Amino acid sequence: DVVVAVGGGSVIDTAKCATLLKTNDGPLPEYEVNTPEDVTAGSIENHTHPLITIPTTAGTGSEVDYWAVITAPDREFKMAIGQPPLYPDGPYLGADVSLVDPELTASLPPRQTAATGFDAFSHALENHVAAGAPELVKPYTRHVMGLVPEHLPDAYETGAMEAREQLLFGSHMAGFCENFAGFGAIHSLAEVTGGMYPEIPHGEAIAVFTPPVMRYNLEEYPARYAEVATAMGIDTSGLSDTEAAHEAVGAVEALIDEVDLPTSLEELGVDEDDLPTIAEKSLETIEIHDNPRDADAAALLEVAQDAY
Repeated sequence: DVVVAVGGGSVIDTAKCATLLKTNDGPLPEYEVNTPEDVTAGSIENHTHPLITIPTTAGTGSEVDYWAVITAPDREFKMAIGQPPLYPDGPYLGADVSLVDPELTASLPPRQTAATGFDAFSHALENHVAAGAPELVKPYTRHVMGLVPEHLPDAYETGAMEAREQLLFGSHMAGFCENFAGFGAIHSLAEVTGGMYPEIPHGEAIAVFTPPVMRYNLEEYPARYAEVATAMGIDTSGLSDTEAAHEAVGAVEALIDEVDLPTSLEELGVDEDDLPTIAEKSLETIEIHDNPRDADAAALLEVAQDAY
């Protein structure tokens, strides 16, 4: 009668795709989306099988968003599958009901707490600065960008339930924002890296790429990253937008250090010779289309080299 997904983002994404193929013809790669036009084409024609999602990590927001990421091993590539309702009562990829209880995250080990928590922060960050991000989401993204740095260190160090509750609330809120705003080069590069190196946790790849992508984007959009600084609680009075944007990068790097996340692709075990391939394959992702600053393969290679 219903599929119940209990777990983190990978479990929930797998369940989403199972409900999709229960009521729509396969194979799954036919539903991959690489451009905004792929999404609006509406390849999901029938309502998916009923789904209840119960997250056990505070990170992906997959329990409430319209997206799934599934690795295609033969391509060493993470496919994006997804569709919002394109018309009233239209079919979509996602849950009918989501049950969100922070006590279910109590046993999450510190390393996973840090990685998934930072992933939630990155969702709010990229949604906030994305090309065409609607003003609708910005009060929520600002809140999450303040909430995660405040509570992630405590959740990582002590596992305090209050901190876990706030992180799960932030993750859920960021997942909601994903349905209205895009991502960018952070997720493009991190997902491609994860497709080529499946042993790398997604949140750790996200952490490595976040400061370099911020540095790249703020050169043309400093005001957006100045807003990130303000959301993170930085006093930006008297600072130019560019100065405030660089303060935001510093604050993000400090958060990464505080919860012992990796800071380089070399630390993650990525071969430097793979950087050009990572840059090229990132152009095939749907996320790159919403990066605020245009980026070709050469630019993305420079970002990847900065991350190395």
